[in-house]
Amino acid sequence: MDTKQELWKSRIEEWNESGLSQRRFCREREYSLSAFRYWKGRLEDAGPEHRREEFALVSLPSVAPVAGDGGPSVRVTVGRYTVSLKTGFDVCELGRLLDLLESR
Repeated sequence: MDTKQELWKSRIEEWNESGLSQRRFCREREYSLSAFRYWKGRLEDAGPEHRREEFALVSLPSVAPVAGDGGPSVRVTVGRYTVSLKTGFDVCELGRLLDLLESR
């Protein structure tokens, strides 16, 4: 692996651990978002040792109980977005939604 790949591999690992969206991570560190996404894709295509797991535990910045008529629920705020979840929500759907919001 060349030095540029190693550099981007370490940046992507740092992003994985940061809990930040790709956009915010790159903005705070003054990285090009398009370069970040290019290298993330390239390293994921390089082999399983560079791939992120499909599901990973994340730290949510804000979780608060929500009073309502449909039983217990949780409100999750990620950046400027807030998602309200009822008991029994689909974890896979939530993951896809968070991926979508993160990419904005």
